[in-house]
Amino acid sequence: MTLLSLKGIGKSYQRGSMWDSSNRVDVLKNVNLSIAPGACLGLIGRSGAGKSTLSRIVLGLERPDTGEVDYDGVSLTKMTREQSRGYRRNCQVVFQNSLGSVNPRFTAGQVIAEPLHNFESMERKQVKQRIDDLLEKVGLHPSDADKYPHQFSGGELQRVCIARAIALNPRLIVLDEAVSSLDMVIQSKIITLLKSLQKTMGIAY
Repeated sequence: MTLLSLKGIGKSYQRGSMWDSSNRVDVLKNVNLSIAPGACLGLIGRSGAGKSTLSRIVLGLERPDTGEVDYDGVSLTKMTREQSRGYRRNCQVVFQNSLGSVNPRFTAGQVIAEPLHNFESMERKQVKQRIDDLLEKVGLHPSDADKYPHQFSGGELQRVCIARAIALNPRLIVLDEAVSSLDMVIQSKIITLLKSLQKTMGIAY
C-alpha cells in the first residue's frame, strides 16, 4: 500500500531576466518516489539540490512544472475541496528553523492550538487538555504552554513544533532538516523522540 507517491516531478526557476527562457534552472528533474504508511524516507543531497523545494511540493505549497503528487491514489491537483482539506490535515511539517516557523507573539500553547482551531470543533477546556497532553508527549511540561518562543532552547522549541505537527494525528510529517540546526546531543534526543512517536502513532516521515 502506498500513502504518497511522486511521479516525474520537475521544477525549474527563472534566473535573471524573466524574458530570457534560457536562464531557467532545473531544480528538480523527473523525481519518482513512494512512501508507505508508517515508513521513513530520507533524502540526501548537497545544499541547493532541491530537497526543500520537493518538500514544498509535497506539502502543496508549490506546484510542480511536470509530474504528479498522489495521496492515497488521488492527485493533489485533482482533489475536491474536501479532499484537499483532508490532505492538509493529514500532512504536517516540521521546519529546520523552529524560531522562524512560529509566531513570536504566540505562547507555546497558542502555537500548538493553531491546527486544533483550524480543523477541530473543541471547547476551550478540551483544547487546553489536548495541549497539555501533547506537551507531555514530546517531553515538555504542561506549564510550558504559557512560555513564549524566546524562552525556550532550540531543542525545546523544536519539541513545541513537533507537538503542533502531531496535534491532528497526521499520517505524514515532512521533516525539512528538522534537526540540522541543533547540536549533536539534542539531535539524538529529537531523533529518539521522532522514532518513538512514529512507533506509537504510525506516522510516516
